[in-house]
Amino acid sequence: MEPIFNDYFLVPHKKEYIKNPHAREKKKCILCSIRDRDKDVPSFEVYRGNGFIIVLNLFPYTSGHGLIFPEKHVEKFEELSLEEVIELNRKIRQYMKLLNIVQSPKGYNVGFNEGYDAGGSIRHFHVHVVPRYPRELNFIDVIGKTRVLLEPLEQTLKEMKKYLDVFKEDPFSEK
Repeated sequence: MEPIFNDYFLVPHKKEYIKNPHAREKKKCILCSIRDRDKDVPSFEVYRGNGFIIVLNLFPYTSGHGLIFPEKHVEKFEELSLEEVIELNRKIRQYMKLLNIVQSPKGYNVGFNEGYDAGGSIRHFHVHVVPRYPRELNFIDVIGKTRVLLEPLEQTLKEMKKYLDVFKEDPFSEK
């Protein structure tokens, strides 16, 4: 069977960034900029509370693709306290519930890429929550090599803001 995508995603400007650690150090952390509400950094913030922030990914794989990250700057999962790990998992479950209400995905990919060699390009620990939908790939994805989103990020965020009560619920409580 032939692979669907025969071409590579070429990002030549990233070569300097990867090979020159000093170039990386000069750039301010993008997630800390979002945390600090830097006016020069676009942000589609869904929720902020209990030490974590949830934003829509600016370059999503699918509609609703979110990033969850601690307000404090840490680079590795192991730098989080047990309480923070528990709260992180609480936020993951709450965000998934929000996505279930707003977009009804049929599955999820949840994970993180820690370190540059593992695909992590941001030196601030974060978790990706990627909702998955039936028949995501269509002709434009395959032939046009372009992702198709269901709606603009602004619209997704607006719809999500209607249901933020999910963050008041304890997703680990027995109901």
